[in-house]
Amino acid sequence: MLANQKAGGEVLPKSIARNSIFYALIVISLMVLLGLNIHLRPDADDQFFLKMTNEGILNALHNRYSTWSGRLIIELILLATIKYSFFWRIAIPASTLLLCYTIAKMANINNRLYITMALTIALGLTMKFEVIKDSILWVTGYYNYLLPVSLGFFSLWQATVSSATFSKSQYVALFCSFIYSYSEQVAVFSICFLIYLASLKNIGNKRFIVTLLTITLINFLICYFAPGNKARASVEAWFAFPQFLSLNIFQKISLGFICFYKHVSDKKNILYQVLILMCVAFSFKNRNGITSYLSAFFITAHLLLVYLGNKFSINLYSNANFDGYFWVSYRSFLSVAISLMAFISVIFILFNCRHVRETNISWALLGCGAITVIAMGLSPTVFGSGERIYFIFDCVILYSLVLIINNLLPRYFSYEKHVKAKKMFKR
Repeated sequence: MLANQKAGGEVLPKSIARNSIFYALIVISLMVLLGLNIHLRPDADDQFFLKMTNEGILNALHNRYSTWSGRLIIELILLATIKYSFFWRIAIPASTLLLCYTIAKMANINNRLYITMALTIALGLTMKFEVIKDSILWVTGYYNYLLPVSLGFFSLWQATVSSATFSKSQYVALFCSFIYSYSEQVAVFSICFLIYLASLKNIGNKRFIVTLLTITLINFLICYFAPGNKARASVEAWFAFPQFLSLNIFQKISLGFICFYKHVSDKKNILYQVLILMCVAFSFKNRNGITSYLSAFFITAHLLLVYLGNKFSINLYSNANFDGYFWVSYRSFLSVAISLMAFISVIFILFNCRHVRETNISWALLGCGAITVIAMGLSPTVFGSGERIYFIFDCVILYSLVLIINNLLPRYFSYEKHVKAKKMFKR
């Protein structure tokens, strides 16, 4: 390491060239793999929006806002660019890079960004294909998911940066908030996390956080209270979930918990299962009273029932047909309860590492990500939107996993050795 630096910490040109080549290869690879393999789908929303451009963008936006959707700015960008294939063939890889770079920056504090970036991309490739297919590899899905999620993560990263005045990047983040706020899930995620950040003393510029929160909240309200949202909810309820209109608020929230349970108990959700496995190992190493053992117990029980339950005829995690009448047996309650307790245990393990500053952000992001999934219970398309609704939650899982691998484990072990050495010195 010293051989690559001059006095004062200046990095030698050889190191700069090596990092530049690494990033260039990543950019070129993503451009080829994503950009050249994405096309407008012959049916559904891609062709619908393509035809809508013939009406005139302003007329189309007015009709959509009045009769169907409040995503004003997102659909403005969509209608203005969807007919230009070169735009989204460049924009999709660029947004993917921005998202990976932001996650890597948030999870990296050891000046090894190129390693963290490679780790982020490698783990991101294990994200469930059904989630990626409709949030990244679908043109309309890009505008409604990848674009606002990447801009939202970038803005929240800027909110965690402490500075006396607004930086250029923070001004860019404020501009981005006028876009991502028109995605309901991203807006809810950002508002919850920014409120949490505002309550912390030593993280971020409070004036910037409050400004970003205000802009996000105002634009989200413009989106949420659009006249078209109410009309759309009524129409979609009759087609997707007729019983939805008769459910009370608690029943709707319970649908959100079922939605959340389906994802965290999915064997194909490799990212989440690896994350909780890492947390099991971490909890045994932590050994901070009976609560750590309870956390390890619930996580282990969750994993055993997900992967071995059917072999022992437990069937708590069988491929049941989940709908509004799911809560009919003790097995339903028990399976959801175990998964929820396992997730809460993950949050507790991260929260319990008070000596590591980054966990203050990690556990909060996980909680906010879970809220975006549970909040889907308030929509009549809770079971009809596909698995793209898990995209933002999976991005948070990706961040947490990269953070643990890249920082938490080595930092914790060195911290524990320091504490033991200090105790022995006192003796």
